[in-house]
Amino acid sequence: NREVRRLWESQGVTVSRLKRVRYGDVFIPSKLKKGQWMELGARDADVVYTMGQLEPKPVYQPPKKLADKRERQAQKSGKHIANRGKVRGK
Repeated sequence: NREVRRLWESQGVTVSRLKRVRYGDVFIPSKLKKGQWMELGARDADVVYTMGQLEPKPVYQPPKKLADKRERQAQKSGKHIANRGKVRGK
């Protein structure tokens, strides 16, 4: 944040608020609010492992029935955003 603020200050622009829209090659959906989380798909998980200079690992994909149940429970708690193909990136 500091680096971005200093960059814009050098151009005479005052920054009042910054919002992270992606982390490396992983896009963060705008509906993901502070304190919420989402499960990463296999591609995004591979990207994060690679950024950390780690060997990518297979990502567990639960059966659809179990995934639907988890999603319903998470929606009740309001702390989870489901990754149902709504996240940009392949």
